[in-house]
Amino acid sequence: MQNIKITQIEPVVRKRGNDLTFIIFDFLTKFKLKNICDRFHIQKEQGHSAIEILFIVLSMPFMLVTSINAIFRSEFKWVNKRVDKCSIYRFLSDSRYEWRRLIYRICVIFTRLFPASGETAFIIDDTVIKKEGYKGEKITKVYDHCSKRFHYGFKQVVLTYCDGKSVIPVDSSLHGEKSLKGKTDKQYMKPRKSGSAGAKRAKEHTLDKLTSALKMVCRAIKEGLKAKYVIFDSWYAASFAFIKGMIANGLIVVCAMPVNRKCVHRQQNINISKVLAFLKNSKKPKRCAARSLRYYETTIEMPELGKVKLCLCRKISHKEWKAIISTDVSMSALAIMKVYALRWSIEVFFKEAKNLLRMGKCQSVDFDAQIANVSISLLLYIILAYYRRTMNVETTGTLFETVKKDIYEKTIAENLWQYFVETIEKIFKDLYDEGKTIVKKIKNTSVFKTMKKSQIDFGKLLESLN
Repeated sequence: MQNIKITQIEPVVRKRGNDLTFIIFDFLTKFKLKNICDRFHIQKEQGHSAIEILFIVLSMPFMLVTSINAIFRSEFKWVNKRVDKCSIYRFLSDSRYEWRRLIYRICVIFTRLFPASGETAFIIDDTVIKKEGYKGEKITKVYDHCSKRFHYGFKQVVLTYCDGKSVIPVDSSLHGEKSLKGKTDKQYMKPRKSGSAGAKRAKEHTLDKLTSALKMVCRAIKEGLKAKYVIFDSWYAASFAFIKGMIANGLIVVCAMPVNRKCVHRQQNINISKVLAFLKNSKKPKRCAARSLRYYETTIEMPELGKVKLCLCRKISHKEWKAIISTDVSMSALAIMKVYALRWSIEVFFKEAKNLLRMGKCQSVDFDAQIANVSISLLLYIILAYYRRTMNVETTGTLFETVKKDIYEKTIAENLWQYFVETIEKIFKDLYDEGKTIVKKIKNTSVFKTMKKSQIDFGKLLESLN
């Protein structure tokens, strides 16, 4: 299975003329997103429609803008004509909207459209959402294992679903870690109606990551997503209760395991590193040329889990050995490594969602707006995965860069067009007393009207959704 990358949809863009509206607008209509939004109460009581605002925020990553305010200072005049920025702010910070149920519904539709073509798996991991300051609602200090330091922000736990060909984000939650002593009184606070979606998310913020991840898997299964495996790294494997919870849900656990964990091997109570030493002394490691790996495999017993299959492997160029276990003892070491390799796809998701889809880039102090930002990034990633599948793309392209370039060119074209009109008006006004009449005649010519209509009418596209 290839990792889903945003840069893998170039043929779609080429076929449709690099049209941003094709990628997003067509998805909204085919998945009947307006009906789903209405069903989960994501709707405006007055003013602009929710689907209209959703279209705009989904388009933001392609507009080369860093914030909502930046849209209205840019040259995207179709946005200025459709909505005002206060409407967008209110939409994103509404605590009544059930973003989680919306994402689940989209994922279920995706799996029905594209039945699994290989091994199915849930993948769990977390990442750091960094913030510049501490005054935002529910911001704490969180530890980043990559930089080995604390940052202001959130810990985000994400559950993705792999169907053998695509990996799509299914669920997400934001958590705090180290409280800010003496600073919480300066943080933004917002009252929420008890039982609302926002109140539930705010309460979820205090949960530990293991409990949240287990609840995500239970929700995914309840919503109708079916997987054979669940994959996670050694941090989550530190809790046997967490692994038992996954087994109770009918899943085969394939996870990394710290080499200092105790186990029973050949009737001896030793840790996994001693098992590795025993295997080294007794036989040579097997080789996997396709993955440039050397590995051992054996069956061990672990506390509370019983018998599990252990695979000890390392890259030929590396010195450290990695321990991976499977709760299905019938799996071969090669099968275990193949399944565990799917975990890398969630790392790809984190990188692309953060760098290209603005995940975690929300500048609002409102916690509901942070949830909306993350949810919209998840939704946009599913949209792009959908078009990768519909066009049966198997090669790496340059979709995101192409679309951004196309949007940039459209913006330049709009500027040039406006400059052309203003220049013509100035020339005729300076040269002729009746210049306004002449300009009016020019605007009424078929050539002028054809050139003007060549620009995309976003208004009509949005109106057709309502």
